Amino acid sequence: MFSADTECARLMRDLDWSANPLGPPETWPTELRTLVGVMLGSRQPMFVAWGPQEIMLYNDAYALLCGARHPAIGVPFQVLWADILDDVYPILQAAYRGRSTHMDDICFLMHRNGYPEETHFSFSYTPVRDALGQVAGMFCACDETTEQVRHRRAQEQERAVLYEALRLSPGGTALVMGPDHIFTLANERFLFLCGKDIGIIGKPIAEALPEIAQQGFIRLMDRVFASGTPYEGRDVPIDLLHDDHAEMTRHYVDFVYQPFADPITGARGLLIQGIDVTDRREKEEQQRIIANELSHRLKNQLAVVRAVISQTIRRAGDMREAAQVIDGRLMALGRAQNLLLSAETEESTVAAVVRAALSPYDEADEGKSSRYSLTGPHVVLGGQLVMSLSLVVHELGTNALKHGAFSVADGHVNITWEMEALPEGRCFIFDWRESGGPPVSEPLTKGSGSGLIAAGLGTFGGEVVMDFAPGGLHCRMSALLGGEGMIA
Repeated sequence: MFSADTECARLMRDLDWSANPLGPPETWPTELRTLVGVMLGSRQPMFVAWGPQEIMLYNDAYALLCGARHPAIGVPFQVLWADILDDVYPILQAAYRGRSTHMDDICFLMHRNGYPEETHFSFSYTPVRDALGQVAGMFCACDETTEQVRHRRAQEQERAVLYEALRLSPGGTALVMGPDHIFTLANERFLFLCGKDIGIIGKPIAEALPEIAQQGFIRLMDRVFASGTPYEGRDVPIDLLHDDHAEMTRHYVDFVYQPFADPITGARGLLIQGIDVTDRREKEEQQRIIANELSHRLKNQLAVVRAVISQTIRRAGDMREAAQVIDGRLMALGRAQNLLLSAETEESTVAAVVRAALSPYDEADEGKSSRYSLTGPHVVLGGQLVMSLSLVVHELGTNALKHGAFSVADGHVNITWEMEALPEGRCFIFDWRESGGPPVSEPLTKGSGSGLIAAGLGTFGGEVVMDFAPGGLHCRMSALLGGEGMIA
C-alpha cells in the first residue's frame, strides 16, 4: 500500500499510526487500503478523509496544494483547512451524508503560505462506503486552477481594454470572422458610418450590408482573407443604405482591411477600420474652387490696375496729377475688394458697392444729410462687376466733386438701378442723375475718368450714355449680368 517511491508514501511508512485514530495500516478496511494505493500511484492531486475524525491522507501532487502546511498526513481535515471551513466543510459533510459533489471552479481565500491568497480549484467529493454500506469517508480528486483563472482574467481584461479602445476609437472599427466575414464586433462609429443602429452582430457582411456586395468590397475582403495581405484604401467612394433613408447615401472613406487571428482559438478574420472623409473631401473641393476663384479675381484685378494706370498716365497733364488720380482709383478698388472679402450679411450688393465708392464724398457722418440717395432692388453682384461698378462710381463721384453736384453745398445725386429682362438675358441698368450743382457742359476733350466710365459696365455687353445737361450730369449704364449678379 505504501510501496510507491514518493514523498507522501515515505511519510506514511514513517508515521506512528498506533497513536493516530486510524490505527495501524494493517487494520484498515480494504476500501481505505485500495484508495490509498490508487492515490499514491496517481499524479493528479488526490486525498482521502477517513473516519469520524476525517483524517487526511494525500499524495505528492496534493501536497503542493497544501503549501507550507505540508506535511499534514494523519491530521484532521478541519485542522488542515481551518481557514476555509466555512466554504468547504459543508461540501465534505454532504459527502459523509452520502451525497457526491462536483465543481469545475470554486474560489477560496487561503492562508496556506502564511499570507492570504485567492485560489481556485476544480474537484469532486465522492462518498466511500464500507462493507456494510455505511459512509466511512470520502475521496477527492482535484486540480488547482488558480493560474488558469488568473490567465483567463488577464485575457478578459486585455479583451475588455481592447474592446473599450475600439469603442472609443475615432474611426469606425469592426471585426469579422471566418470566410463569410461574420460580424463579431462593431463600435458605434462603424454603426453610424453604415447607418445602422443595431442588428449586424452575428450576421455575415453580405447579409448585414447587402448594398456593398455589388460595389466590390466583399470580393476585396475575400482576397485579403485568403492572402493574409492587408489592404488600405484612400478616399474611396461607397454607397450605403441607412436605416432611416430609402435611398443610397454616398460617402468617401479611408479604410484598412487587416488580417486577424485569434491568439487562443486560431480563428481567422479581418479587422476593419475606416474614417468617413466625406466632409474633408467637400472642404478640399470648396478650397480648390475658392483658390481658383481667387486666382481668377487676382488676374482680373491686375488687369484692371494695369488699365487704370496706363489710361491715367496717358491722359494726365503731369505725373503728379497722375499719381493723385491713380491713388484715388486704387483706393476705390481696395474698397471694392473689401466688399468681396467681407463676411457681413450685406455682401456685395449694388447699394453696398455704391456706398463704399462714395464714402469719401458723403457728409452724413458729420451731422449733415447725405449727398446722394439710393433706390433699387436688392441685387448681389459678382466679383468682376463689383470692381467695374466701384471704379465707375468712384469716377462719377470724383467728377461730381470737381465740377458737379458734390462741388457745392446744395448739390445732390439721385442714384437708381433696376433689372430688365431681355431676350439675351437679364440686364442691369444703373442711373446717375446730378442736381443742384453748377451749370454743366460737355467737355471739349475726354479725360481718363470719362474713358473708364465709358468702358466700365460696357464690358459686360451693355452701354454707357453720358448726358451733360445744364441742370446736372445724367449717366445711364447697362450690363448683361449672366452669372455676375442675382436678385436676392
